[in-house]
Amino acid sequence: MSIRLLAAVTTCLLFAASCSSDSESAPTTDEPDTTEASSLTPQYEAITELPVACGGTLPEPPSSKQYEEAADQEINPDQTVTATITTSCGDLVLTLDPAKAPNTVNNFVFLAREGFYDGVVSHRLVPNFVLQIGDPTASGSGGPGYQFADELPDSAAEYSQGAVVMANSGPDTNGSQIFINLVDNSENLVNPNNPQILYSKFGQLTAGQEVLDQIAQIPTSGPQGDSPTQGLYIEGITIEIS
Repeated sequence: MSIRLLAAVTTCLLFAASCSSDSESAPTTDEPDTTEASSLTPQYEAITELPVACGGTLPEPPSSKQYEEAADQEINPDQTVTATITTSCGDLVLTLDPAKAPNTVNNFVFLAREGFYDGVVSHRLVPNFVLQIGDPTASGSGGPGYQFADELPDSAAEYSQGAVVMANSGPDTNGSQIFINLVDNSENLVNPNNPQILYSKFGQLTAGQEVLDQIAQIPTSGPQGDSPTQGLYIEGITIEIS
């Protein structure tokens, strides 16, 4: 089942495949394939045939390397962790929160330093909702080869515009896929009939809002209207810790 987000208006079960008919279903990931990930999937190949967003150039494809777990990056809770994601459209600067989400931040820093995200393309963009990235297969089910536990925020109010959040396919199924809120989703990321906090927030966009706004204008298509018609790639991620 793909990693999707559930909007408040949907009534289907949060992680059920049937929810995929709603274009604003919550960012989730498909159940991961336990076999070794291929370096280039049909889904990724199909996107490489599309124009690159913002006039960018096609990068080398991701390695799709798999791991048993995220290695300890020795990040202290009081340190400032900044991740600069260089995309086809420019830089998105994220300030990560190791105090509230230490394991999630450690995971992202580990994968970024490993080059896991390099060449990854966004497989899902929901207008006025979220940008989802981090799947090297572009299928909705790709990940790093392992999963880890949730570190949930205290309140859905933290799902503000620019919030950086883990996508998942159910409790404690985090991997590499993340989403960035294009708008304030504090009311969209909980089911009004069962308002549970379901997604681990681990950072906030602190620079590059104009780049995110440009990304949000990429046309989409497909049955759910969430398939970008241009390739938005991660060219690299720089981590700074102080």
